[in-house]
Amino acid sequence: MEWKVQLLRFTAFLAEPASERDFEKIWLEAIGAEAEQVSRQTKRQLQTLQSSTEQFQLLLKIEGERVDFILRARQDVAQLDLLDSSLPKGIIDDFRVMVMRFLHSSHWPMTHRLAFGALLFAEVSDLRSANQHLVQLVPTIQVNPEDAIQDLLFQINRIRFGEIDGKPIRFNRLAKWSVAHVTEAHLDFAMPAARLTRTERFANSLELDINSDAENSTAFDIGFQHQLVDELVGLGLEITEKGDVK
Repeated sequence: MEWKVQLLRFTAFLAEPASERDFEKIWLEAIGAEAEQVSRQTKRQLQTLQSSTEQFQLLLKIEGERVDFILRARQDVAQLDLLDSSLPKGIIDDFRVMVMRFLHSSHWPMTHRLAFGALLFAEVSDLRSANQHLVQLVPTIQVNPEDAIQDLLFQINRIRFGEIDGKPIRFNRLAKWSVAHVTEAHLDFAMPAARLTRTERFANSLELDINSDAENSTAFDIGFQHQLVDELVGLGLEITEKGDVK
């Protein structure tokens, strides 16, 4: 199954106040250009920076002690169907490189928890095919894909333990599998009388949130952060390639 990527997210939980860091300088060092839009809401301790290219939108959101860097497919105003909106092939590797540039910034803050998130879809021909694919990807689902099943959804957090630089670490691997059903309406004014037609589209959807232990309060050093990012992305890719793995 070939997954298309709609959104990628890198999240950092800070071990120091965000107010002590200049995120506009961090953006400039990581992206190589100033953000096109910058906004602040002092009461909410919220700051956002964003820019766009022809293919995608970049967003950096700082709220309290949480920082989210989001890369999502650009969607034109007239293009309302998410199944027509995806990022270029190979974008996950490019995204990982962008994240590393943020970590390399001389202004990047200390962190104690990191996360990698993604939203992916794979369009199929019909509902039966979507259910079949989902059962193959997630053998835990005990249903007959031949049955007329709608709104099929499965969510699980599979914990895995590993180590980085000899230090034990717990990974939370949250995956949400579902079947997306989109109905498109087309109004044809070229006919003598306007005619409304409907088209149904189906896709398998996968939402990932791969993160390190929330209980950790010790700040990571820069080398540890680099290795942790590689581990988080690798665990996410493993799920896209093998399905629901233990």
